[in-house]
Amino acid sequence: MLEIKKEPNPVLHKKCEPVKNIDDEVRFLIKQMIETMYAGNGIGLAGPQVGVLKKLFVIDVGKGPLVMINPEITESSENKAAMLEGCLSLPGVDVSVERPEKIKVSFQDEYGNKKEITATGITARVVQHENDHLIGKLITDYQGLWERLRERSKNILKRKNNA
Repeated sequence: MLEIKKEPNPVLHKKCEPVKNIDDEVRFLIKQMIETMYAGNGIGLAGPQVGVLKKLFVIDVGKGPLVMINPEITESSENKAAMLEGCLSLPGVDVSVERPEKIKVSFQDEYGNKKEITATGITARVVQHENDHLIGKLITDYQGLWERLRERSKNILKRKNNA
């Protein structure tokens, strides 16, 4: 199992580099990421969340694990929907995020095969959430200043009460 990096770890705010060589080492990392995601009761986990600044993430929205290496969202619908999102790197924080309801994404799988899917619903949302991690963006970046300050205050109070 890998350690999930938590906010305010600076690695969560950095941009990732493309994966150049998809080899056994990358496949082993992916296996560990999938196990870590399941152990954390998550439905997605990106490289930066485990301290790896590479463009890759894993998701499972109930259909089995899906690996996306060097993903690129090539199309997004104009129709958007807001939904509360959580994040393994921000335990206890839920943020309403508005995202396109339908996307097209191209990527490589764990064997280097090029793939493209059209995703809707929860799959589209999770792909976009994890893809945000690859550019150093967190769900809290979608909040306004007032909401971020309020959330920070709640977290400080929680820590004081748990101490």
